[in-house]
Amino acid sequence: MRLDKILIQENLASPEQVHEGLQLQARYGGRLENHLYRLGYVSEPRLVRALATQFACRGVALTGRRVRPEVKALIPSELACESLILPFEYDPQTQTVMIACENPHSSQLAEQLVAAVPGKNFELYVALGPVLQSALLENYRAEFFTPRASGVPADPDEE
Repeated sequence: MRLDKILIQENLASPEQVHEGLQLQARYGGRLENHLYRLGYVSEPRLVRALATQFACRGVALTGRRVRPEVKALIPSELACESLILPFEYDPQTQTVMIACENPHSSQLAEQLVAAVPGKNFELYVALGPVLQSALLENYRAEFFTPRASGVPADPDEE
């Protein structure tokens, strides 16, 4: 089912809000849920709920969620940032890494994870794009934005 229909049917957004979001999507591209979120019409938890319904999967709201360093370390930072995924929890008994992403049905993502992290199981959860991007920046900033990685000398006298 289309996201706009889910939002209206489950009373998560008004028809007028959805219509405005669709107009912005038609004009500027992007995803409907991102426009509605940026406009402040629908909260992250409500959008995640609608996306989980649309994708028939679990969803995860990432605002305020802290990712433990040992969980973050389970996925190579390059893969996380290139694929827009965030490991947010780990079950050591089942060797399962819970991962937030925008498209939990991506076969390419599943293949990349199996190749990059052998021996682990993965559960993919849908997350809201803008919040996922912010969480990635917050969690992987040190790996990508250190003075040396950015090409900026750590010491102004260093050349």
